[in-house]
Amino acid sequence: MQASNQQLRATNQQLQAGEQQLQASNQQLRAINQQLQSSELKYRNQANFLDVVTESSPFAMWVSDAKGILIRANQALRNILNLTDEMIIGKYNVLHDENMDVQGFMPVVEAVFNNLKSARFTMYWTGTKAGDVDLSVANELWIDVSNN
Repeated sequence: MQASNQQLRATNQQLQAGEQQLQASNQQLRAINQQLQSSELKYRNQANFLDVVTESSPFAMWVSDAKGILIRANQALRNILNLTDEMIIGKYNVLHDENMDVQGFMPVVEAVFNNLKSARFTMYWTGTKAGDVDLSVANELWIDVSNN
């Protein structure tokens, strides 16, 4: 009986030590969670600020992903081209734009994507030569292209 009591005490001590470790781990996880929430809030605030600055800019701007697909366009660009987000976001690909190719700018554009080079040039753009997407309703115009 005395041996059983000693085993129970030893097991109880192990359980208490395990419980203390769990409590310490929970405290660490809570602290990490608070840091993550704080970081997420800062990120959202910065993203919202960037959205406001981009959308309110009088300069036409767009952002594409690493494959050249347009993922964001501001109101100035939509107004100038007479297009909607639904027409271009996820559909227009600058690397497939015939305007770039026909006017000899595709090597410059590819260098931007492949080698992270800066580029600036002026070209005539028309939606009928936009590549994979039909943007024939877009306004035709001279544009100053820059990735700076």
